[in-house]
Amino acid sequence: MPDTIMPRPKIFPPAVGDHCYLRHGDRALMARVFMPRGDTGPFPCLIDLHGGGWQRGDLEYRNGFGQYAGHVG
Repeated sequence: MPDTIMPRPKIFPPAVGDHCYLRHGDRALMARVFMPRGDTGPFPCLIDLHGGGWQRGDLEYRNGFGQYAGHVG
């Protein structure tokens, strides 16, 4: 057993990109898109809304879930 806790390597694809879906004044509201690698689609769509009431959290908060969903298609 290791002496320290090591982070698990990422085995899922990275985000395809962050996209601005709406602007409110000078603030951009962003969506992060994950897709399976090596396929052209069409793909099903899963929308995971971060419900933090815009008080805490950010696009990084649910990356693990998005990477998994993009991986399994």
